[in-house]
Amino acid sequence: MAGSLGFHHGCDPGTIYVAEIIHRADMTYIGVDWGSNGWICAVLDHDERGSRETYSWRFVRRPSILSVWMEFGAGHEDDVGRILVDIPIGLPTDDARAADLEARTFLPPSRQSSVFPAPCEQAVYEDEYDEAAETHEDVLGRGLSPYSWSLSPRIREVDEFLGQYTDARGPMLESHPEVCFHALDVDDDLEDSKQDDSGLEQRHELLTDCERTAGLSSNATAAYTDLVKRIERLSPFARRIGLGNRDDVLDAMAMALTARLADGDFDCLPDKDAPNGVNEIVYFDGERLDPM
Repeated sequence: MAGSLGFHHGCDPGTIYVAEIIHRADMTYIGVDWGSNGWICAVLDHDERGSRETYSWRFVRRPSILSVWMEFGAGHEDDVGRILVDIPIGLPTDDARAADLEARTFLPPSRQSSVFPAPCEQAVYEDEYDEAAETHEDVLGRGLSPYSWSLSPRIREVDEFLGQYTDARGPMLESHPEVCFHALDVDDDLEDSKQDDSGLEQRHELLTDCERTAGLSSNATAAYTDLVKRIERLSPFARRIGLGNRDDVLDAMAMALTARLADGDFDCLPDKDAPNGVNEIVYFDGERLDPM
């Protein structure tokens, strides 16, 4: 799958591929992040052709978590390395989630605010903010922020999906981009906010360094910068993934690469000997990365 990023002719224009896809990859690792008007998916494909082993990136935006599962998971459980999603899986019913509390402690102070406490299950299924805030106060004894409430439709979407498609539990796990980045950043290179160009650059360079250390042939920096150039050449109305989604793309890439590096052996918040995919945030400790 060598080649530059481009729209794959004949496919949904919401898909941006690394060259033309003519077969399904031997193994696929996916990071999924909500990007204002759709789920941004970074897909890391692994192919083996005889003695040649290749990795390559592609990016898609999908309207629902169900469409993500139907494209990458359903019927392909043997060749999906994991789908990591930045959304709570498992909601509190009587107390705050330990996963959220430990994730905030795990991160440096400047990035702790990126972890929001998951709303309680009862509040997520309310119709209006005022009702949800009152329910949340009654159940958990604290207020519900407007930001947390704004994510409730996506939280409810994933919760309902996993309730109906139980075979997705296990292949689809909760992660958090900032936890993933911090865990991979063993040299403390991430100094700037991802809202700044310098912060975006630091993040894709970190992912590329991890790829090189792991001996992967993919190049996150090349894939990301080529994607941005392609987006810039499009008219705004033709962009399925926009320039405002650059941080979402990198967040999804961090989770996809985390899925590949862990290869099923995840670190977890809270720490568990046997993660079960509910009320936990998975990541990969960069200290475990052995140079190839």
